[in-house]
Amino acid sequence: MSGVVALFARADRPVAPERLARMVDALRFRGPDGQGAWSQGSVALAHTQHRTTIEADREVSPARLGDRLFISADARIDARDDLCARLRDHGRDLPLDLPDPDLVLHAYDAWGEGCLAHLLGDFSFALWDARRRRLFCAVDALGARPFYYADRGGSFVGSNTLACVRLHEAVREELDARAIGDFVLLGGYADRAITIYRDIARIPPGHYLVVDEEGAHLTRYFDGPQPTNPCGARPDECVEEFRNLLGRAVRDRLRTPQVAITLSGGVDSPLVALTARRELQRRFAAPELRAYTCVYDRLIPDDERRYAGLVARSLEIPIDFQPMDEGALFDWVGRLRPPEPIADLLMGPFLDQLARLTGRSAVVLTGYDGDTLLRSAFRLHWKERLARGEVAALARELAWYVRTQRALPPIGVRTFFAHRRRARSARVRPRWLREAFWTGARLEQRWASGTPSPDRSPRDPALRGLTDRSWGAFFDAHDPATLGRAVEFRHPLLDLRLVRFVLGLPAVPWCVNKHLFRRCLGDLPAEIQRRPKTPLAADPVVELIRRRGLASVAELPHAEALAPFVDLRAAGDVLRETSEPNDETWLALRAVGLAIWLHQRDAAPSPADGPC
Repeated sequence: MSGVVALFARADRPVAPERLARMVDALRFRGPDGQGAWSQGSVALAHTQHRTTIEADREVSPARLGDRLFISADARIDARDDLCARLRDHGRDLPLDLPDPDLVLHAYDAWGEGCLAHLLGDFSFALWDARRRRLFCAVDALGARPFYYADRGGSFVGSNTLACVRLHEAVREELDARAIGDFVLLGGYADRAITIYRDIARIPPGHYLVVDEEGAHLTRYFDGPQPTNPCGARPDECVEEFRNLLGRAVRDRLRTPQVAITLSGGVDSPLVALTARRELQRRFAAPELRAYTCVYDRLIPDDERRYAGLVARSLEIPIDFQPMDEGALFDWVGRLRPPEPIADLLMGPFLDQLARLTGRSAVVLTGYDGDTLLRSAFRLHWKERLARGEVAALARELAWYVRTQRALPPIGVRTFFAHRRRARSARVRPRWLREAFWTGARLEQRWASGTPSPDRSPRDPALRGLTDRSWGAFFDAHDPATLGRAVEFRHPLLDLRLVRFVLGLPAVPWCVNKHLFRRCLGDLPAEIQRRPKTPLAADPVVELIRRRGLASVAELPHAEALAPFVDLRAAGDVLRETSEPNDETWLALRAVGLAIWLHQRDAAPSPADGPC
């Protein structure tokens, strides 16, 4: 993930070179392979480069198209052949190995703001249109790559790195009450346009920002993945189309011979690993695919070592196991300097493995998130069959379900009672959240926003899950600014082509026990193909608390900036009184994490120092 920065001063005020230089320094951790800058009067772009694709070897950044268009981009553009074919229809015969920022420039030149409808992949960029004297900034549809910005006092600063935006002297350090409330109550921001700082916003998923002399204007261009309609296709055709789409999704995310993969012993990541191995062998003479797996050997019962090892042996790829048993609460402190608070409690052993991983590869594939993609309300599938009078099809599917799953089909009884329990359990304000903060930030309403709305169609759970607020925290947790390493995580199962296709499939049979994925595991051992979905036998953090208690985290560091929001002493009392974790325990632990993050932030000399 390369570094991006854009500056724009209104009223033709020049951009100070020393300010731009400081911001480039703050981006060095993202771009170890070079840097560049361009400025012209009141506008400037800068870039630090991380070459994670073959095409990036030819990249010159900031890139330009004549004297009209200039761009700084952190972009991986997928479906490049399709995009080049559409651009050819606009009179542009472009080579398929053109660097990604140049492809974005040509797309903008051909379609203007409409270019985003033609761009597939993960991206974050700032583009200067010299003729129209405006900045055009955008992020991808799912918001996999961030873009932060502040617009104050006639000056605009934007970057994919929060610490870079903080360097501008017009940006204040005041905390945003909404963000603090969301973090403590929900573990992530309900509004993906906010940050922990009042003066700094971020472009939400599927939006673009136009900045000119009149101000900054945010526009939505993506309304969520719209399902394709493969209804009527035969089962074998559905499986074949899914295999083709997965192959393209993985192939577009390779583009380099050295790749790591986070591997479990389940279904999702083995399917990605199987596809990646096949695609790497087709494209490269000497590819390297290595697996990395976190396991528990003693803390909780866990079979991942055995099953992941079985997958790795069958694919003939090396595997690195990282035991997580010796982790401790907040063991990331002193090892990471995340730009915003993080809800992760146990990270130390994972960071040890990440250090080994980044010594060999800068690109990591994941199996996220097959669970979300195949999530369904099966009771509504049966209900729709009945409503349409499709009794014969319903009978066949019910018989198939009983035969293959060896269980009665779900008809919604457990869901009904779960909704009843949630409705009856009134949430009570934690006593250590200040009353003025609770009412002023309308936290009761924000807390209620964390309750899912009722499903109306069988695939609603997947659609809702793919637009859930938790993705913001997920993507941020995998960002180099959080991890402190120039590493790029890529998620083939979140490819929009794949997502649209799978969302259009009926819940039965394809989503039952991940039937669709299992149909594609033919080259893996039968033990993996048949393994049922197996959640962890216990929550490792709960078990850690039971064994070691919370006394070590109940004494909180001083964080004066939190005083208007949280009574830290009272939050510590909650933890000292805890013998068995409950709902309030997790909220209090987030308050602890917030205090620790602030203490660590304020102890740092400057945001220009970047991550640890």
